[in-house]
Order: sequence, then structure tokens, then C-alpha cells
Amino acid sequence: MPRKSSADVAFPATQEARLTPPDDLAEEPRALFIDIVASVKPGYFEPAHRVLLAEYCEAVCQAKDAGEKLKRDGYLTDDGKPSVLVTVQSNARRASLSLARSLRLTPSSQYVSSPPAERAPPISYYERQALEHRNGDREPH
Repeated sequence: MPRKSSADVAFPATQEARLTPPDDLAEEPRALFIDIVASVKPGYFEPAHRVLLAEYCEAVCQAKDAGEKLKRDGYLTDDGKPSVLVTVQSNARRASLSLARSLRLTPSSQYVSSPPAERAPPISYYERQALEHRNGDREPH
């Protein structure tokens, strides 16, 4: 059996495709989507996960934005009532937790039906660029 070159080991010929973000995803949720996809082995997410993962990323970013505005503007309005952003942040956090469990992104949910996802080795610069700049991969949105 011939010996494999270091290039064949680092970049196997048959790599599984990674899930790409939907085209309509905003910049911050899109970056989070790519970070999550890059953090697990290729094939961990299936095309059916795309919508859930996009919603998860939007919920996380929405909760973060609401939290930043609450810190800046305060938790109470001028008339002493709780800011509407408290509800927005709470709902976004609840949605993100539910979606994280569905996508098996939480440590406890990874042990339910299978061993935890193995951490993927760092992806190459070129693979990350392909994820960031691909204009849809013709998977259903």
C-alpha cells in the first residue's frame, strides 16, 4: 500500500461538504453560523438543520443586542416600568436555548442519543472563505 503524502492527510480528496449559511442571514448571525459550522466535523449538520441553525444564530444575536442596549439605557424606563427590551432578551434567550438543544449544541443534549460531537480540526483559510462567500449551494433554504 503506497504511503500517503502530508497533503493527502491534511486535505483528503473526499471531504464532506459543510453547511453554508442562508443568503439572507445578516452579517453578525452569519459569522456566528460559520463559526459554529467550522467548530464541528463536516457532516455534523445536515441540510435540514440550516433553517434551525440560522434561527439559533439570529436569536443569540438578538439576545446579545438587547442585553447591550439594556446595559446602556437601563432596565427601567423613565416612568419606572421595566424596559420592553427585558422581554425581548428573555424571549430570545429562551428561543436560543430551545434551538441549541434541538441542534445538539449543548453539552447535555450531545449525550442523549450519541457520544458528543468530536471537535473538528481547524479549517483552512480557503475553506472558511468558501463558506463565507458561497452564494448558496443549491440546498433548500
